[in-house]
Amino acid sequence: MTLSSNVAERSVHEQSRWDVRLDAIERWLLLLFLVQMVIRLGWDFYAKGDISALITIPGETVVVIFILIRRPALQISKRSSDWFVAIIASLLPTLVVADANSMRFLWPAAGAFLAVFGLIIQLHAKIMLGRSFGLVAANRGIQLSGPYRFVRHPMYAGYFIGHVAFLGLFPTLWNAGLLVASVAFQLNRILREERVLSEDPHYIDYMHRVKFRLLPGLY
Repeated sequence: MTLSSNVAERSVHEQSRWDVRLDAIERWLLLLFLVQMVIRLGWDFYAKGDISALITIPGETVVVIFILIRRPALQISKRSSDWFVAIIASLLPTLVVADANSMRFLWPAAGAFLAVFGLIIQLHAKIMLGRSFGLVAANRGIQLSGPYRFVRHPMYAGYFIGHVAFLGLFPTLWNAGLLVASVAFQLNRILREERVLSEDPHYIDYMHRVKFRLLPGLY
């Protein structure tokens, strides 16, 4: 074995060790983030009777379970900007406030319908992802079935529908600013995830078959 091949082998080994470490760090960050979110949502429902909090809990609880049993990443981004965008995109929607005194743009029944519809989409996407769920751009295997047959990021589509429902029910400037910023970060997050996934030829083929990222016919 030549010196260059020894160096290459050490480089691959070191890279895999970094992937394992980053995967573990991301797992615990995401787990802590989601556990506190579930606790806060449960308290909001108990103390304020916030039905939107109750609707959100099942989707986040499923994520916690999948994180505990998820498979290791085949590849995970080492770019600090990818980590920053993913964390901010996930954090911003948790800061919205259900202000019962705000003037609603949606009838409560219509808002509840949209919220449940978005929840069903994101839950289906999360269940299909199963042990492949993550926070930071990574490749833990490519999902091709279920809602992934129609758009490449159905979980984010479900979140987007839920955000629209929440803003229609509680249309304050604070909530609007947070959710608009969240969508901007989420769109950037999608591009960053696809940059990592595109290194897999199977994902390139998938992109050719499923044209839209988020909303069929639009984006």
